[in-house]
Amino acid sequence: MKKIVIPIIALFVISACNQLNSKSEKTVKEGDDTVANVDISVSKLDALTNLVEEEEQRHAKEHKLLFTAHGSEPGWYAQFYSDKLKLVVDYGKDSLWIEDTFENLDDAKGYNYSKAKSENGEKYALTISIANTPCVYIASGDKEDRNVTVKLNNKTYKGCGSFAK
Repeated sequence: MKKIVIPIIALFVISACNQLNSKSEKTVKEGDDTVANVDISVSKLDALTNLVEEEEQRHAKEHKLLFTAHGSEPGWYAQFYSDKLKLVVDYGKDSLWIEDTFENLDDAKGYNYSKAKSENGEKYALTISIANTPCVYIASGDKEDRNVTVKLNNKTYKGCGSFAK
């Protein structure tokens, strides 16, 4: 008899505490008091999804990718955004993020950038030169818009780059 009564009492307690009404709202009760009403409608989920998408679009506009460059021997790449630069060198052994403005990168005459900084006890000196001449990437034979030279702490990296589309 105990085996039948205990599950029935448990089912009664659960159904008394949590009820789903006809408006698709979940009512949480504690005794005779209603603790909270929670709307579980699809429209709230849609609103949350739209909010996340709007945030992603805002982030993409703020951090717009402008230009990418890469080279080999040793392998490296750079991504220029409107407000920062990501540089990865020596096949990923070293990387550098620089927050700066790169909006004038689309200069038809070419582009030169130079920065020296000491951060967390580490110093770096960086110069980047983007020449407005076509480039053939030797490793793959792909053609790109610009020749790119990066010099980081007295080590030179050469390669090709193009503007993001």
